[in-house]
Amino acid sequence: MSFEERGAWSALMSGVVAFFLWGLPIWNGTVTGAYDGIDGLSLWAWDVIWLIGGGVVLAIVVLILFNIAYVVLTNQTKLHVITDERDKTINSRSAVVSLVAISCGFLAAVGLLATGWGALAAMNTMLIGMAVAGFGSEVCRVAVYRMGL
Repeated sequence: MSFEERGAWSALMSGVVAFFLWGLPIWNGTVTGAYDGIDGLSLWAWDVIWLIGGGVVLAIVVLILFNIAYVVLTNQTKLHVITDERDKTINSRSAVVSLVAISCGFLAAVGLLATGWGALAAMNTMLIGMAVAGFGSEVCRVAVYRMGL
């Protein structure tokens, strides 16, 4: 398993955990009406900031622990961090998946606003689009590494 593939797997794992830890409260706040007041969008934004910040820290920690576990389980003396042209091509392919998902989320949010939905619905739609983009790009990377697509 290459360093880049380990990075993709760890990003998937940390993304799932981050959205359960910090994304689920955003969903619950939206459903229960916690963001319906004057300061609703500001409260939502702070929750998203926690989601992003916590997700970044969690991703770094999971990547480090994943690589340590890999080295220990495979009895390697040194971690090999090599990226080549294949890795760059795979990353480019996954970036396209990410950009398409983000664009679709943005267009869906604009469509919601155009049809009379509120700002919170549009912001949540963009957030979901970004989450789908993150997961989609990592799933694409893992699929290419595992199946050679």
